[in-house]
Amino acid sequence: MNRITRLVAQREILETGRKKAFWISTALLFLGSVALMVIPEFVGGGNDDVTFATAGSVSADVITAITDTAATVDIDVTIEQAATVEAARQLVVDGDADFGLVGDPDGVVTILQRTDEVTVIVPITQEVLRRTAADRIFSTAGVDQAVVDRVSNLAPATVETVDTERGGRQATAFGLTIIMYLLIMLLSQGIATSVATEKANRVSEVLLAVAPTRSLLFGKVIGMGALGLASIFVGALPIIVKTIIASDMPEGMGTTLASSALWVIGGIVIYLLLAAMLGALADRTEEVGGTIAPLTVALIAIYIVSLSTLETTVGVVLSIVPISSPIVMPARIAVGAATAPQIVASVVCLVVGTVVAARLAIVVYSRALVRTGKRLRLMEVLRSPS
Repeated sequence: MNRITRLVAQREILETGRKKAFWISTALLFLGSVALMVIPEFVGGGNDDVTFATAGSVSADVITAITDTAATVDIDVTIEQAATVEAARQLVVDGDADFGLVGDPDGVVTILQRTDEVTVIVPITQEVLRRTAADRIFSTAGVDQAVVDRVSNLAPATVETVDTERGGRQATAFGLTIIMYLLIMLLSQGIATSVATEKANRVSEVLLAVAPTRSLLFGKVIGMGALGLASIFVGALPIIVKTIIASDMPEGMGTTLASSALWVIGGIVIYLLLAAMLGALADRTEEVGGTIAPLTVALIAIYIVSLSTLETTVGVVLSIVPISSPIVMPARIAVGAATAPQIVASVVCLVVGTVVAARLAIVVYSRALVRTGKRLRLMEVLRSPS
């Protein structure tokens, strides 16, 4: 980096650092990260409480079996005896009881639930009732009680998790996708607004008299990128601290973050170059939203599509194309879907894409920055003589 580029980068850092919007966004990012780490400590970890309203011919053995079985999955069951079946039903309807157990004169027990929301207590209760009914049938048929007990106490099939790290990898992938999307969106908007403001105020013309276009462009990209990374680091501090103290980092997260650094940096550089280029097309600051709209729409589309296509052919393509790989490839690496050839191809395309974006940005930026009086179109600038 030459001296002029360094000075421009320092100026961009100082100018942006004076803006309240930057500090507000950084503070919100930090507070959001703190909330993400603190809230689960207060709302999670406790047992679930479930209240059953009972009425009719529901035996004490059934209630005891439901309570004991639910306790194995950390669910506390409270029983509220209702005077009649209708009273039990009304307790469930009013929300005073979560579920109801009502028995008819023939001993058939019905489970009452307020909505059709899926919850684990329902299959638990169904299994207890099924087992109780089976015991009664065996006893009526004269089956020896020892045999009945053996059948009732049969252990469920063993469940073996063959990919214990997948949950952590998926959480990491989701987090990386959101972070990259928000980071690129905010930084792109910031640098485009900065370029348009300097052009509208004729500051850029003064700067061009003492600094080459290349240094102005690259200096702004480096300065804005450094601020963005610093902001993300501040926001990540609570997560880093909790990870170090609690040692509960998802499996593979450290390796994923380290291997994703290239795409993070490359993505920031490509999008900032393109955003600065498009920002130079605006004649007034109010026109920035329109000039960078294609970039914004593309970024939103990539983010939405990537959420559901990480492990598909579409995800492979998006992870190689330079404009989308900074968002998609880190997430694919996190879930273990990226192969070595795909990673190599993505790196090559990212480097080539960065070079192409830099050359294009320099051409458009240098031509558009000195043309004022109207909002420019990209193809118009590209066709104009240098």
